[in-house]
Amino acid sequence: MLRILLAGVLFVGAFPQIRNLKLGIGTANAQIPPNINSCSDVGDPEFHSLRPYQASPCQTEMDSTAKFCGNELIFHDTIKEEYPGGGTCTDNGTKVTCKYEEIIDKRLTIDLSGANLPFMGNTENVPNSQTRNGSDPPLDDADKVNGYVSWYLNGIINRAEDGTSKTTDYNLVNLSGPLNKLLPGAILDAQRIETIGNVDSDNHNQIAVCGDSNLGIIGDITGLGSFTPGECYEGNDTRAKGRVFRLKSQGGDDGWSDDLGWWSRWIGMMVDKLAPFFPGVARDVIETYIGEPWNKRIPPLPWSDEDGKPFATEDLYTKAYYEWRGNTCVLIPVINKVVCFDNILVPNKYADLYSYVPLSSTEDLKGQVIIDEASSATGVVDDDVAVSDITFSNQTPSTLFFSHMQESTELASALQDTFVSSSEQGNKTGSPTNVAPPAACTSVDVRSNKGDDLFATQLTGNLHYEVKFSCEFDSIPTCSGSCFPNQNLCNAEGGTAGTGTCPVGRYCCSIPGPRPPVQTCTKDIYIALSTTSSTPKVEDIWSQLVAGPQSIFKKIFPKTNTTGGMGQIKDIPGSTNITYTGLGISQQNTDLKLPHIGGISEYFLKGIQTALRPKGFGEPISFGESEASCSGDGSLPTLPPASGDCKLGTLGMVGSANLSSLPTLVSIVEAASQNYDVPPGLILGVMFGEGAFNGGSSAKYEWTEENVKKWSTGCESMPNCSPDTFPSTGVVPFFEAYWNKIKDAVKVVDPDRVPSPCNLMDAVFALAKDLNQSQNGSGAFSGRTCYGIPLNAGFGGSSNCSWDGSDYETAIRVWEFGTAYNSTYTCATLTGSCATGGGASAACPGGDVCEKVSSGGSSHNSCVWGVAHSH
Repeated sequence: MLRILLAGVLFVGAFPQIRNLKLGIGTANAQIPPNINSCSDVGDPEFHSLRPYQASPCQTEMDSTAKFCGNELIFHDTIKEEYPGGGTCTDNGTKVTCKYEEIIDKRLTIDLSGANLPFMGNTENVPNSQTRNGSDPPLDDADKVNGYVSWYLNGIINRAEDGTSKTTDYNLVNLSGPLNKLLPGAILDAQRIETIGNVDSDNHNQIAVCGDSNLGIIGDITGLGSFTPGECYEGNDTRAKGRVFRLKSQGGDDGWSDDLGWWSRWIGMMVDKLAPFFPGVARDVIETYIGEPWNKRIPPLPWSDEDGKPFATEDLYTKAYYEWRGNTCVLIPVINKVVCFDNILVPNKYADLYSYVPLSSTEDLKGQVIIDEASSATGVVDDDVAVSDITFSNQTPSTLFFSHMQESTELASALQDTFVSSSEQGNKTGSPTNVAPPAACTSVDVRSNKGDDLFATQLTGNLHYEVKFSCEFDSIPTCSGSCFPNQNLCNAEGGTAGTGTCPVGRYCCSIPGPRPPVQTCTKDIYIALSTTSSTPKVEDIWSQLVAGPQSIFKKIFPKTNTTGGMGQIKDIPGSTNITYTGLGISQQNTDLKLPHIGGISEYFLKGIQTALRPKGFGEPISFGESEASCSGDGSLPTLPPASGDCKLGTLGMVGSANLSSLPTLVSIVEAASQNYDVPPGLILGVMFGEGAFNGGSSAKYEWTEENVKKWSTGCESMPNCSPDTFPSTGVVPFFEAYWNKIKDAVKVVDPDRVPSPCNLMDAVFALAKDLNQSQNGSGAFSGRTCYGIPLNAGFGGSSNCSWDGSDYETAIRVWEFGTAYNSTYTCATLTGSCATGGGASAACPGGDVCEKVSSGGSSHNSCVWGVAHSH
């Protein structure tokens, strides 16, 4: 039932082709605010009612931020040296080599421009108070609600910039947002009262609406009559027009902070007007039943009368509510029913325009970009240049101003209230569930669209580094005679005045003449400085909208990461283009990644729309692969028993793992061996070589029977492994292209399984299939040996688990280097390379000239071979 209810109200457009008329006033990109307004200051015009005060947050401290690694800034410095000059120089006949060591300290100022916040909101390509600036076309109404969280939740109605132009039947049905449809009127009233109450402490006293009285100028002056919202701005940076209503009255502008102030003046006339309806009833009795009228500009709430207490009866609340709407009401004796009539002398403008009060904060929040400390800064070593001791200190981070973040978490919380029980209220921002591990810094799976400007400030700091390099110059021939330009120049350390003997770096000639040309040496220094961004409130919003146990997305998609259900939710970053400029730094078309923002777009904005539209009218949703199903007892599929050489002979220790206490691991390895005709010891040997059984401080895994079951059933991925990251970081590594070719190996025992490189059983079966295919080698191995054993040259492999030495060695060689053979990819037999993990660091220079099977040793190949033949 809940799904049906949500389907009726979260849908914000019938089909993708929804369009509306062109908007009639100017559109603009954000302008850098000319003044930073404190929380108690106001301005006119304000930029937009959903972001009135850009880069002027009431909350001056950062709070609840999520950090995410950013792109690297490449600092370029040029060092120029002259010869003769400094350095330590050595004469090498016709050449002189000079070595230099320098300590560099620079104050960097870096401008960040162009960054905006995707998907959360857009007040720049819609009607606002500014003129059009930029080539981006204005957003139509469907683009607003389909592409931005702020517009989706708020809907397009009740904006100061639009007046009543958006309040059409079509928009109310399709584009008014879920909150305006789901929340009862009293709850919406309470939301707006909270917004008004937060003025000066948490919110600016923003303009909510501009209105005009139906009584014309008289109504505008007296405040009487019915008020109709109008467009506040001409769109040319001029002040708001018409009667301006802020959240609270201020500086001649109206607002909702005071009382109605009319009752004491008109109570006598009201009694006179009501007396004819009650003949024979004394005047003071009528006054009693009229009672104390509602005298606040904000509406009454069922649980809060003027004294903050619940109304005694529903009739008293009804009476107060209609009085707020500009009526005069009386509670009829005996039957206790309320009778009201419209009173032109009672102002109803506060009720007429109240729906334009925002449902949440519209304030910016602070985030930042910092350059990481020395531990993550690197120097590029180029030729004979070595950079070390890099630090970036005393920095002032770049402050970013995030719009719509506070707004989104408040609105999301209100929407969650429609289905979250009272006992679960504290879990509205609970930890994510059924979500793939976060994206890596280098992730290319990002989402982006044009959002509001982040108004990034300058980033400054002190860059320190040390550089060592050498330069080679042509030597200057020595000669006897006087020194140029005069003899006294030889009067320096290493020289003897008046003898014609000069130290290195001086010029000697028999006849005075021009100084020999100065030789120069220029070195380019490149330093990569890594950055980290901090985004406010994004963890809460990610949990509320998509990933948490009480998220809105999961009410539409309750089954994620389950067999037969949807796949895993992917934690996708958002991305915005950013340009870094400063002395020595010029990087354009780089991107600033923002955690979770792309996932909010993919699942909350796009995913819910796809679910609610007719089949074929929504966009496809990107899910990650589901982990294998986990039954209640964590059981595995039935694994075939092994026999003969496919069965492990010795169940002793393999590194840190005691096979005798790991029956499930033994069963998995033997089943993979039996199905793919691979010696089970070789499977363990390759796992050993990849560090799976490391112990002590380098241990990757805690090998227990319980963990093996969890890692194999899909109840839990192997530690530090993300299914979407390649090369994979499970029990053995796979490149993505090759994983896709062999990942279905496990389906011989579990046809319905969704394989994952982070699942132990899936990876073991894939490894077995790989080794079976690798034992034949390739034509490039013709006449080649490794470990003193001839390699198979494309044929000759075994069809059972009984392999000869060439089968073993060829499979090991292909696993380490592939099927090519050259000076780089030789044999993994380099002495002492056992613990390197294999690959290039274990390659024997010159071919098969290192360790041999006859001698054994400490090479990577030897370690894999040893485990393979001892189990």
